[in-house]
Amino acid sequence: MDADSEVLIDRFARLVAFVKGYIERKASKEEGENKMKGAGCFPTKAKAAKIDEAKAEGAASSSHIWGKTNPLKFPAYLYTKGVFKANHPLIKIVSGEELMPAFDKFALPLLVDAQVRRAAIFLCSTEFTRFYKLYGKASNEKQLTEFHHSLVRELEKLTIPSGQTLKKLEGDQLLYESLTGKKRKRTDLSDIASFSDQLDMLLQHAPVIGEDGEESTGAADLKVYVLVNKLQELVKKLVAIIEFKFTNEKQAGFQGTCYACKEAPINMHNSQTNPIYVLCFSERWKRSILHLRGEVSVKNGTLDRSSLPAFRKTEKMMGFKDPIPEEELVEMLQERTAFFQRKYSQAPQSLYPDNMYLVGTLYTSDEWHELPRNELFGGGSPDTHRLYEGLLRIIIGDAVLKWSKEMLNKVVEARESIRMEERVLHTDENQKQHNLRL
Repeated sequence: MDADSEVLIDRFARLVAFVKGYIERKASKEEGENKMKGAGCFPTKAKAAKIDEAKAEGAASSSHIWGKTNPLKFPAYLYTKGVFKANHPLIKIVSGEELMPAFDKFALPLLVDAQVRRAAIFLCSTEFTRFYKLYGKASNEKQLTEFHHSLVRELEKLTIPSGQTLKKLEGDQLLYESLTGKKRKRTDLSDIASFSDQLDMLLQHAPVIGEDGEESTGAADLKVYVLVNKLQELVKKLVAIIEFKFTNEKQAGFQGTCYACKEAPINMHNSQTNPIYVLCFSERWKRSILHLRGEVSVKNGTLDRSSLPAFRKTEKMMGFKDPIPEEELVEMLQERTAFFQRKYSQAPQSLYPDNMYLVGTLYTSDEWHELPRNELFGGGSPDTHRLYEGLLRIIIGDAVLKWSKEMLNKVVEARESIRMEERVLHTDENQKQHNLRL
């Protein structure tokens, strides 16, 4: 055998070894990914494990060890039922689907006109369908987050435009006419003014996840606001917080309840009496409801009775006809203080710091429901009906239960005319920016 033949054989052998190693590595990687998918995970850089799996009761880091370090210092992404319980001594936790309150807007489909529900779901499916055309199915966290956003974004089509929205466009009337060569058709809201007392829909997104996969833990993934009239002014009201997760784990949703408790005093200050819904989206969805009576002051570890008169006024404003007894508040604070001390073994004599504390009930359902699937958007599954009817009821209001197909069409036409104007103006603004760069 000549030297050239030996070189060729050696190169071929190395190529075969390389291909074999590549196939084995790929097979091993796919096996690992399939195991994670089977568990309901969509990991990148092990972030899912960091955010969700490590949130079990015994989750720990060097500075946050459940049962040892101060529970009041735990960040939102480490929230579990126990951490929530330690941080909110006067909020009762009620768990179980069968114990969800009668006012739960996600309880059962109630729309009188089934056509309205089907049409509403279909109209909301535009972004959802676009996602499926692009990706087929979410294969990583970024795509799953985009999928979750697509479930909510298009609900704006079905909301009642506010006068504030129209006013934003009035100043651009001449620009619109010069761009299109048409006189701007003024959108008349008189036909739909009575369809709901909640207007628009404002979505506030959390900061985008960085390239290194680190999660921003200081903001909810998605906050859903509406506008309401208060003394001739429009006030922003929080109606829901939506958390995006990558596993269907038992503690999912408590991060969202942490953010809900931070936002709730703003709602109460603006005389908004609605419960705040906390939705958790992963491969499926579940819900919690924060229903508050008000807030009281705690000083030196005991109930500050001087804060009770203001609390009683808020409690009445929030719609409670049965005031919670003072003795119940005192007993609850004592029980939670004992719990707090047990879970803070580094300082077992600690008392709750002087502060204002929320009073109310957190209802949590342990039942997971199926998220919409692309192939079902001809009619939708019962879980799809439940999700979208609940979202419509908290974003538009219970007035939507009385909508007819004609009413739905009027709202969609009003919103679409506004969208068309905004698209024209937005396109022109982009062109201006492009010309400036040139």
